[in-house]
Amino acid sequence: MSGIGCIDGAHEIQLKDGAVPVIHASRKVPVALKPKLKQKLDSLERLKIIEKVVKPTEWVQSLVIVYKANGDMRLCLDPKDLNNVIMRPHFQMPSFEKISAKMAGAKYFSTLDSKNGFWHVKLTKQSSDLCTFNTPFCCYKFLRLPYGICSASEVFQQKMKEIFNDIEGVEVYVDDLILWGRTKAEHDARLKLILDKMRLEKIKLNKDKCRLCVSEITYLGHRFTQNGIDIDENKVRAIYCMESPNDRKSLERFLGLVTYVSKYLPNVSEHTAPLRAILKKKSTFDWQHEQQKAFDNLKKLLTNRPVLQFFDTKKPTVITVDSSQNGLGAALLQNNLPVAYASKAQNETQRRFAQIEKEMLAIVFGCERFHHYVFGSRFT
Repeated sequence: MSGIGCIDGAHEIQLKDGAVPVIHASRKVPVALKPKLKQKLDSLERLKIIEKVVKPTEWVQSLVIVYKANGDMRLCLDPKDLNNVIMRPHFQMPSFEKISAKMAGAKYFSTLDSKNGFWHVKLTKQSSDLCTFNTPFCCYKFLRLPYGICSASEVFQQKMKEIFNDIEGVEVYVDDLILWGRTKAEHDARLKLILDKMRLEKIKLNKDKCRLCVSEITYLGHRFTQNGIDIDENKVRAIYCMESPNDRKSLERFLGLVTYVSKYLPNVSEHTAPLRAILKKKSTFDWQHEQQKAFDNLKKLLTNRPVLQFFDTKKPTVITVDSSQNGLGAALLQNNLPVAYASKAQNETQRRFAQIEKEMLAIVFGCERFHHYVFGSRFT
């Protein structure tokens, strides 16, 4: 797990036609940070992640210093102008629904984290020159795919997908890999295949972020357990500890968090209606008892949320829908237990629909929202 991994092949960053090179001036670095920065640059140069530039280049980026949770320094680029002209591969990133829909019957889980994931990808000479950056000491260029390039996540996702695509029971989201098994033997066999592949492809792992063969695990902000899927407790705590909003910004922040966890909560749009009412353009922010009640009810709803079931293509599926005065609600059920919830606010025109029209609107909404699960199969 030590050292920097290196996947075979070199990536070429392609630019749009007519791209105009831009050279940025060196940013000031505080005096106290200069020795640490020089030490980090020397370390990356020894690892052949970067190298000194001894000739003029058309593109020069600014350096951004980011500190990790462990206090280590990460060097990134701020390639705003370069990103504007990069031709992105637009490789599709897997959604939470796509990943969780494959986990029916899972009992054992592991997560593996690629150490300095993007640096596993070598750059061609031309692409390396594009990633030249300035420092108070001299100019360097990245020999590996740097953090800050707009296409980096998609490039690394594509390479990881190509490596592990033939192994069942594994999904990759950029540098985070999750695998599962219905039995310990199945899980361990898959884990061995993955580790053998990683050894062959020279992929290094961050052992501090890896978790092996556990009955519940947190991945992409969700908690996967033997009983189903739940919200990460840190996100629940963040919402529950929020104080009552005192302006539009704080209310929008609260509603944003609620929207993120809405798949766990039934009829969210109905509960948030009083809060959304004071966010309308022609409305003033007037926090009254009605808004406080809705705010408290949402917190209570969150603490009493159900654990969502893993979707199983072999089980009968039912979509239930509901239409109220302010919103549409839908639930995907198997064995009378929720797999996912969905809701949507009605616009002014839809609120004037007859009730039978609202019910049909809710049916259409439910079928469209859960299209990924039910299309091509029988459901009620």
